[in-house]
Amino acid sequence: MQHWMYARDRGLSIGAYVRTCVLGDAGPRSQRRARLPAIELQAIVRNNAELNRIGSNLNQAVRALNEIALSKGRGGLAAVAHLTEPIGRVLDQLLLTLADNRRALGHDREG
Repeated sequence: MQHWMYARDRGLSIGAYVRTCVLGDAGPRSQRRARLPAIELQAIVRNNAELNRIGSNLNQAVRALNEIALSKGRGGLAAVAHLTEPIGRVLDQLLLTLADNRRALGHDREG
């Protein structure tokens, strides 16, 4: 195991961990780091796959809108305006999935 992993598991910075190993004490100024929450690996894997799918769908939608807008000339934007709602739904899915990832990583606050 790497030294940084030992330090992390004990809630110490690398410097404090090294002082503990060499001197037997981390010193009076050392600060313990908050332990990171356990990461739900399966949730991260599922969410990454979902993010990839959502990103691909969004890319396809934008590409289709560009093709339609370009092929219609001046009225192209008006012809694709009704498609903004489906894109909004995809973006909502993306935001929900990102929020799930933040929760899985222990970042409960939004933003």
